[in-house]
Amino acid sequence: MSRHRVTRRRLLASSLTASLGLLTLPAAAEDAGTDAMASLGAVLDGLLPADALSPSATELGVDDELRTFLAGQEMLTRLISLGLGWMDRIGGRPFRELSPMRQAAILAQMEASDPNHIPGRCYHILRALAVEFYYARAEALGGLPLDPAPQPHGYPPPWG
Repeated sequence: MSRHRVTRRRLLASSLTASLGLLTLPAAAEDAGTDAMASLGAVLDGLLPADALSPSATELGVDDELRTFLAGQEMLTRLISLGLGWMDRIGGRPFRELSPMRQAAILAQMEASDPNHIPGRCYHILRALAVEFYYARAEALGGLPLDPAPQPHGYPPPWG
């Protein structure tokens, strides 16, 4: 009998895949495919841009990690492809070619979308995955005041 170690990523993947069962993804997903995925880096950088204290999502390789993660998740890949394709269509040209202001407007529209429809569901899942992969990297934490442990002596009494 083999033991499968449950990791946070495996649990997250299972949860997300299960939630996708609530959606009916149209057959148009095959058309969205590779072209839509080309905008993934621009979307991730829109969600997690560089600032004075930390690098952007693509500078940390979040786009590559996410592509690797999606490789074994057919339904999740289809959802992300459809969402990215929607972003490309609504902008009139590929999302990655739009101005930063137009990109931000489309991301805001997607965020405000109903999470039971593809754009809204894609936004929330993509954002959760991006944040997970981004903050798993030490470089992303450089600007945060996290040097000391938040509770170095455990919980205060009466629980400690």
